[in-house]
Amino acid sequence: MGLTALWEPEIAVMAVEWDNLCAATVAATVSAWEVDMGRAAPLAASLRAAGQWRTGPTTWLGVLGRQRHEMTHSRLLGWLCDPLGQHGLGDRFLRRLLGEVGYAAPDEALEATVALEVVGPSAKTRADIVIILPAGTVVIENKVDAQESPDQCFLLAEDHPPPAHLVLLSPNKERPRSARLSEPRWKTIRWRQIAGLAEELAQDATGPAAHIAEEYATTLRRQIP
Repeated sequence: MGLTALWEPEIAVMAVEWDNLCAATVAATVSAWEVDMGRAAPLAASLRAAGQWRTGPTTWLGVLGRQRHEMTHSRLLGWLCDPLGQHGLGDRFLRRLLGEVGYAAPDEALEATVALEVVGPSAKTRADIVIILPAGTVVIENKVDAQESPDQCFLLAEDHPPPAHLVLLSPNKERPRSARLSEPRWKTIRWRQIAGLAEELAQDATGPAAHIAEEYATTLRRQIP
């Protein structure tokens, strides 16, 4: 009989003892869990009833499921850019945005018309936001999640020739992939920059819809990187 065979009875006894020890430990642990859960359940119920246990969206766009819907963001951004908007910011937001994209705004009060989903002369393009100023036009292509379609920015540049300013707004501030390298008019801006402007200026909003500007600033900070 080998040495290993002599150990087998001892090993079998130890295995039984170990299984019994594990079973007792598990039983004690589960029992303790049950006691803790019994105590926690009423507390959790009271927190839910009091509205202190919360899940789900934290902004109104999130509640509507529109927090990353490009057209919704275009509408809100266009609204902020309108000096006559009920936000009460006047031309302050627009002026700051123009500065971010390198557009030299005049010192006098800005007059601007903001249009959305503007179909170009070729009928092949649809500009997300077009800001018409006395001294020029700013065309903004808005990207939240979608990618550029083939030749999209090239065709936009064709439909909006100089002196129009061209802006690609996206989460990552990449240069337009669908634009010609020889086209110098494209400027890029991140949604994070828009969020910063909105958050900074929303506190100065005094119009009847000032709360929308404040809420939108919160939405941008939480929803778009």
